[in-house]
Amino acid sequence: NLAKYEDLVGAFNTYQNLLHEEPRSLDAYFVTASAYAQLVKTDDSIALLDKILALSFLNDENKYKALIKKIDVFINARRFDAAIDLIESVLEKSYPESEQVMFLKAEAFYGANKFGEAYELYKKVFSEYPESSFATDALYGMAYSQNAQDHTQEALDLFFEYFQKGKEEAKRREALYNEILLSDKLNDLKRAVEHSEIYLATFMEGDQAESVLFRLGGLYSSLGDY
Repeated sequence: NLAKYEDLVGAFNTYQNLLHEEPRSLDAYFVTASAYAQLVKTDDSIALLDKILALSFLNDENKYKALIKKIDVFINARRFDAAIDLIESVLEKSYPESEQVMFLKAEAFYGANKFGEAYELYKKVFSEYPESSFATDALYGMAYSQNAQDHTQEALDLFFEYFQKGKEEAKRREALYNEILLSDKLNDLKRAVEHSEIYLATFMEGDQAESVLFRLGGLYSSLGDY
């Protein structure tokens, strides 16, 4: 509902006008910057985040939060080169060991079709920060990066690993579906059948379930299991 985001922006502007000065609440800034991003007013969102970064009372924690939000806005607006530039010029220098920065750079690389660079960063996050909240998402990114480079066997193994380890059901569903398609592509029909059966036992509804069920009939026929 875009109307609620318009209301948030309006309330923030009214708040500023009533105060005749900058609001002291950073939450108001961050919420409004997010609202602008949801309204696809990317330049307004970035301008407000730059205003946050210029505030005299900004501490290191909120500076980091504003920079990360700015990267996120750039990526969602598909301004991948701008995201990479900001990461390399600012964030990597101040936070060289942040797995969040590495993950966001991998996301920007993937969006910019730099799949090899994306894979290496996703792999670093997954391997070196296994307890991080970004680890399983990095595994998901590794699978897509390998698939984009036509590394089919590696991609299908990673998709299945995400199905086993991932936390988000929608992504687990998508990962297993992709793994089945890639198994079929490599003519590994036995694996495709076994994992189709796993899919149907795990995810009972949706268009993909219908597709898997239909494909499974063809796979059984190909294996002579009439």
